[in-house]
Amino acid sequence: MKTRITAIITAVTMLFGVIGLSACADTRNALTADGEQIRAGEYIYEQIRAAQEGADMFNRDNPEVDVYDENFDYFKHASIDGKAFGDWVNDRTVEILRERRVAEIMFGELGLSLTMDDEIFIRNSVESFRGSNEDLNRYSLDYGTWGEFYEDIGVGRESLTAIFTNDLMLERVFEAIYGENGTQEVSREEIDALLTADYARFRMIEGMDGELSEEQLQELESTLEGYAARLNEGESFTAIYNSYSSYVNMRDEGFEEDTDDYGSDAGDGVPTEEPTDPEAEPESDEPDFDGWEAADDNLHDLAEKRDSFYYIPPDVTAFLFDMEINTAAIFRSEDFEATYLLQRLDVLEREDWFNEDVIKSLLLELKGDEMREKISVRADSVAITLNDAAIKRYKPETAAKRGLLQPMW
Repeated sequence: MKTRITAIITAVTMLFGVIGLSACADTRNALTADGEQIRAGEYIYEQIRAAQEGADMFNRDNPEVDVYDENFDYFKHASIDGKAFGDWVNDRTVEILRERRVAEIMFGELGLSLTMDDEIFIRNSVESFRGSNEDLNRYSLDYGTWGEFYEDIGVGRESLTAIFTNDLMLERVFEAIYGENGTQEVSREEIDALLTADYARFRMIEGMDGELSEEQLQELESTLEGYAARLNEGESFTAIYNSYSSYVNMRDEGFEEDTDDYGSDAGDGVPTEEPTDPEAEPESDEPDFDGWEAADDNLHDLAEKRDSFYYIPPDVTAFLFDMEINTAAIFRSEDFEATYLLQRLDVLEREDWFNEDVIKSLLLELKGDEMREKISVRADSVAITLNDAAIKRYKPETAAKRGLLQPMW
């Protein structure tokens, strides 16, 4: 489950606070969902989720709108699906609360229950969130903690506990359906297929060539091609990496690497004669331990999802995913003015990467949309009775007056 603090801080960036207004009617509960009372604090909290979702949708569908303009106001200038932004937010909030109720119903249908450890986890998570002050100053919020902020807008400890509990129940429902021994268990073969198709394990050397002459560029490409050949012949990436580091150092100092005999010291760009330090310890005659080289190679391993690379250009990403596994090659990115040595490896060989949290993330990739659809279909049948006084009282527009409706920069 994502950390609540991160989710809330991100949401508040776009959103709103709700200032309590005096009223005669009882507004402690915002509505009932299949007879279950929903606190006003829970409603306010879910408004934040809904408004974040709406702001994201508007930004995605209207890239021409400058939402960073100080005069821009989502509630005055934005609409979604033909609805005013505020109306859409309130409608979506009710949908979210219906979905929450479905999660509770499914939790019971599957015969699940929260353990004592779960209860302790929920309680500690709520207190940790309430006591955090992470990024408060960033958003110009004059509060000591997020707990103080949420208390001020009407979201107290009980409401947060109900929200955190529901999120954990939903996670347990998902695991009971798609996890190990679940009613629709996802096989390891399905997970492996996703990993192989959408993830790459690789090692990389980036040769920046924007300031090189044509002759130096040709030399760099020739050198990297030689390294690729050595990798394809079975040489370790650590040895190649060390060779490249020596090559760059000597090139920058005006030396040239002898690439003909790449197995020798000279081939690694290291001078054959060095001044001797009389106080230095004599070199050991013991052979190198091969295990260290293998361990060092793993230190160079990288893994990324196909659409989430941020440190190499898209054309390099495309080239990498077209490579055969356990091969090495070079590729020049014209846009980035760099030549890359890439070695693609089998992502499935690094089982140490796939802990419980990673497997959960992969299951969400595979079945998250399907789970959301299951809940959405059943949510339509959840009976909702609104407390009109509460709905009128807790208006998302109030946020703009508090300066919280600002895009993140």
